[in-house]
Amino acid sequence: MANEFQHILTNLLNVDNQFRTKAEEVYDAIPPAERTQHLFATIIDDTKDEEVVCANCLPYS
Repeated sequence: MANEFQHILTNLLNVDNQFRTKAEEVYDAIPPAERTQHLFATIIDDTKDEEVVCANCLPYS
């Protein structure tokens, strides 16, 4: 799921509305506890793309 979650985060930053909307739907469907776990794992993993890590610092509603 970690790689899938990274793909979701990348698509949340996509300029194509179709990709971004689908990523938002998938992201919202992840249980909050699991989502939080993946977000923390992404933040502490220094091998991830900086753009994806910084996206986790932005508020999402």
